[in-house]
Amino acid sequence: MIRLAMALLAATQFNIATAADKIEQQEQLIFDTQKGTGLPGALDTSFGTGGRLTISIDPSPTLEDDAIIAAPRSGGGYLIYGYLPSTGDIVINGRTEIGAVDTSFGVNGRVTHDRQFLSVEAAAIDNQGRVLIVGNSRESGSPSSDFDPYVCRFTAGGFPDTAFASATGCALFPVDIIANGFDYATSVATDASFVYVAGQMQRDTIDDYDFLVMKIRASDGTLVTSFDGDGMVFIPFDINATEPGGDIDAALAIVRDGDAGLYIAGYADNDGDFDNDWAIAKIDIFSGAYVTSFCPNQTACPGSEVLAGRRHLPIITTFGENSEQIQALALAADGDLLMAIQRGAQVSGNPVNQIETLKLNRTTGATIAGQNDARTYLRYASVSDMAIDSTGNVLLSGVSSQSLGLFGADPGRVIFVTRLTPTLDGDNSFATALGGGPSPTALIDFPRNPSSTLLDHRSKEMVIDASGRIVVAGSRLWRRDTATNVFDYDHAIFRLYGSGAPAGPNIFANGFE
Repeated sequence: MIRLAMALLAATQFNIATAADKIEQQEQLIFDTQKGTGLPGALDTSFGTGGRLTISIDPSPTLEDDAIIAAPRSGGGYLIYGYLPSTGDIVINGRTEIGAVDTSFGVNGRVTHDRQFLSVEAAAIDNQGRVLIVGNSRESGSPSSDFDPYVCRFTAGGFPDTAFASATGCALFPVDIIANGFDYATSVATDASFVYVAGQMQRDTIDDYDFLVMKIRASDGTLVTSFDGDGMVFIPFDINATEPGGDIDAALAIVRDGDAGLYIAGYADNDGDFDNDWAIAKIDIFSGAYVTSFCPNQTACPGSEVLAGRRHLPIITTFGENSEQIQALALAADGDLLMAIQRGAQVSGNPVNQIETLKLNRTTGATIAGQNDARTYLRYASVSDMAIDSTGNVLLSGVSSQSLGLFGADPGRVIFVTRLTPTLDGDNSFATALGGGPSPTALIDFPRNPSSTLLDHRSKEMVIDASGRIVVAGSRLWRRDTATNVFDYDHAIFRLYGSGAPAGPNIFANGFE
């Protein structure tokens, strides 16, 4: 996903100074306001160190470790899946319920699997506790431009699932509508029988890309050929009038409903200048054909230039380069469709990123009145995941930062978790804002090398465990040394109380008062 940046704060909820000399003060506030409050968005101090856990793998030469997902184990504890960009490998760490090393797993709590990932984009847990990881690789001997989707499945015990695709539990899916094309996987969903992967495929020119959707059998990792004839569906939007041969459309999220609908969402290029509109399609899970009752006409989906199974919409049209992209999808507790949209905007003449959560009728594709929440962040923000808790609340996670961090600048990037009510109002009972006061958003920092001045965290997948606690996996920059090309990222995992939060202070805790 696109990584942007900035210290997340809804403008009406937070007040953070943006000067560089205030960053340390902000970090201390982040630590202070999210510890031990008993709120759902507070760090669960029984986990790791004060609710946080870091794991250093440190492969040479880049020392870069990225945690992907913390998968809950049926017997308690977690398997933490990570990616090593320097080697393309997957490393898995076993941890107990409190975050301690689980020595019963692997060798001293760790197993490393030699894989061929060039990038890792997403992960999902199926109904048997198996973990699917999707990313991209290339066929042996192919040129550097030849990217193809790569899918691996691991058993609930953390080992390659040899029933899936091969003895390694992994499969490469060459798309190659044009030879050595750039075909890219970005997201994954699964049900009891199938795996669905979404992304982007190169159609015929360097500037023509469409949504890619693949349907794969969970039983053996092979494509389901009844799905559009070969197991792959290509979805064009092509709304850019300046690119008559096609333009750049890409899927970033996928979700399956309880019936026969598969939703694929991302963005469609509008004018070739990074001005994207959000875009979504609904297809039949069996045939791959458009579900034409979704956005059947302009009455249901006003402003969309494509209909009958597809919808797109420019949110802001007053200035260019809005980059409106659906980054995450989920089904609400009532079955309708939730979208987290990352968009560019201007506030008081300054560029910012906003996160808009929007609800659509899952059948007609129409926007549901009153089911919308747009949050303005101080500068830059990026959504990485969305989840629905047991009471129907909507959780968003991602990163937020003060700057883009270009040319050695400190981005001031932290991880956020925001909770909205089922009607998409900010839930001020969730967390404490910087400086005190109620807030729907928790900001999470991690310690780093004192000699490093950079605050730069990444966020990947968010899960809700069996106790209702919120567990987010990502990475933190421990040390940066540009002169020697060292970017020392470590796995970073934290756990919030969520619906497992304590009730708060009890004046009779010891039986006396």
